[in-house]
Amino acid sequence: MPTFKTSFFKALSGINNAAADVEGWRKVGEDKLDCYMVKVIESRRISNEIVRSTGLAHKSPQILLIDKQQIVWNTSHWKITEHRIRKAVRKLS
Repeated sequence: MPTFKTSFFKALSGINNAAADVEGWRKVGEDKLDCYMVKVIESRRISNEIVRSTGLAHKSPQILLIDKQQIVWNTSHWKITEHRIRKAVRKLS
């Protein structure tokens, strides 16, 4: 289950295209996985719980791939690309 964490302000900054890459991967739909977005500012409690329960440092944007309640892959910022998401998801198969 990919979980994408982002901030509205990061999306506005134009610093990266992470949200577009996640959306591009989702639209193709070949991997048939549920994908969730956590808007960090609007959902601070959930974002903090992710940090607490995983031990991962908060980054935004950040993507986590969770399988059987374990984080099997994560990356952030400019490393979030459609290609890398697809590659990580396919390793689960």
